Amino acid sequence: MNNQAKKIIIIYLSLAVVIVLGVIMINHHFSFYYVSFELAQDVTSIKVREVISSTEEVSHKDIAVLSPDQALRLKPGMYEAVPAGDIIDHTPISFGVDQAPITIEINPPYSETHLSSLLVKELPAIHQALSRHDSSITAQQISHESLYLHGQWYGAIIGYTASTATMQDDYTRIILQKTNGVWKLVAGPSVVMSYAKYPNIPKDVIDNINQKGLW
Repeated sequence: MNNQAKKIIIIYLSLAVVIVLGVIMINHHFSFYYVSFELAQDVTSIKVREVISSTEEVSHKDIAVLSPDQALRLKPGMYEAVPAGDIIDHTPISFGVDQAPITIEINPPYSETHLSSLLVKELPAIHQALSRHDSSITAQQISHESLYLHGQWYGAIIGYTASTATMQDDYTRIILQKTNGVWKLVAGPSVVMSYAKYPNIPKDVIDNINQKGLW
């Protein structure tokens, strides 16, 4: 084989390698999906991390820290967004990537500390709303009062005392919602709240109010 033939073979082999590498790079590029994030006003940033599952444990790999109006290209899989902010709950928000493009809404509830501080401010208006609805409610003992999500939901127990803590029929539950700055009773008084009866109330709120008085 003369030198000219060897050069031609080398050129063709080089071209083949370039083509193969190009195909690999293109496939790699298109295997990543564009993911954007809509951060609520109180979320200052998010940490995006990949969830890596094995037969023994679940681990996490940090991908990036994003501020509002930033996006990522992610490969298919399971991920978490850990929100940051002064008054929000920092529980990770899980999401999956299996198509493109997708948008993930990051709107966590307020932290328990912030909800507790809001409750102190809202209690006079809440009790006034209860009295307007039925004065007999405020005449009873009101306990286990809480605000939920972004402070627009309130739950409590009516008639709960330590002596009746194990007798569920002796007390009832109520839920109020704040709409356009006004508190209104939207559920109860009921011994147990149900999803079917109150489909417009978030399930997390119903679950929590149903657990009140049971500990």
